[in-house]
Amino acid sequence: MIPYNIETLPVAIFFVGNAVVWLIYGLRQKRVYQTHNFANTILTCLLWVVAGLCYPFFYQQDSPSVRFFQFLSNFFIIGVTPILLITILYYQKRVVDRTPELKEQRTLENFLKGYGIDPDSLGKVEYNGNGCYCGEYSFTTDFKRKLLHLVPALAIVGLWVFATRMWAGVFGLDKVWQISGEDFGVFLILTVGYAGIFVFAALEYVRFSYLFPKGNIFYLLPNNVLNLLCKAMKPREFTEFIKPPALILAFVPAFFLPFGLFACVALGATIGDAAASMFGKKFGKTHWPKKSPKTIVGYVAGFTTTFLVSLASLWFLSAYTSAQMLILALVNAVIFFGVDVINLKVDDNILNPLFCGLGLALTVLLF
Repeated sequence: MIPYNIETLPVAIFFVGNAVVWLIYGLRQKRVYQTHNFANTILTCLLWVVAGLCYPFFYQQDSPSVRFFQFLSNFFIIGVTPILLITILYYQKRVVDRTPELKEQRTLENFLKGYGIDPDSLGKVEYNGNGCYCGEYSFTTDFKRKLLHLVPALAIVGLWVFATRMWAGVFGLDKVWQISGEDFGVFLILTVGYAGIFVFAALEYVRFSYLFPKGNIFYLLPNNVLNLLCKAMKPREFTEFIKPPALILAFVPAFFLPFGLFACVALGATIGDAAASMFGKKFGKTHWPKKSPKTIVGYVAGFTTTFLVSLASLWFLSAYTSAQMLILALVNAVIFFGVDVINLKVDDNILNPLFCGLGLALTVLLF
């Protein structure tokens, strides 16, 4: 395993620092909004720390070539990405300075009214006669939400396939650069994934800056970026961090598994969750439990989709026997179903990857 060094330590420190910032924001959200789920905040902060501390240990070997790619990853995650975001925000500030009326238009109140939400009701619990939250959302909104969640998982699998089967297999660049296809895949996934986590987080820091009146820079968010983020949110999630950062962070522990198993976790937690939500919303009639928005159709769709996606992932990305693949796919689907049914206060986007990864790891140990 690669120890902490000049190539890896900055990223570890950077992510632990983000855990602190995330907690500060979460404490303020908890103070302002009674609907805020502080359990999600605490667990996400822990995942920030885990992601930072685990960062150096994913590579299979230590060599000058590996350290060079670690340096590149370091450069893009804590160098290029923050500078790019600061540049965009600075440009927006110049635009607002030249057009002062934009600052008056880009307020939280105007933004919420544009989506038909009363600013005074933000963060307040409203329930209907069945005990379900009134701020329901359309099938179209749900589709956009799940698509946003699915992109990171598909990107990770695509980068791994490219690195192991194209970069190393077809082009043979692993010999030129003296780094294996697996380690090059780790480099690509960590670089894109960790940078992506920070991009989402930084946009959330700006969005929720209105919670700190002296540091409010909400108006610096471009309208198209804000619309992209918030069109894919439930009404009550206007007081919560968006889900992709926590979802991607929850993938990190499972990245220690063989990649076929990791793909089961990542794709099951996204495609399975999307199927459960959309089929349940579109076709579900019987709610269970009765006061839950979840339906029997949604449970069946989630379980079936997770099983099939897991089986396909193992078939293409692992070397297990047919019987082992069936067992692993079934374990992943059963755990996904269990988390869905229990419906704990912590978000499923966090719990599914964590429990499914743990369950698959324990199952492999029994083989």
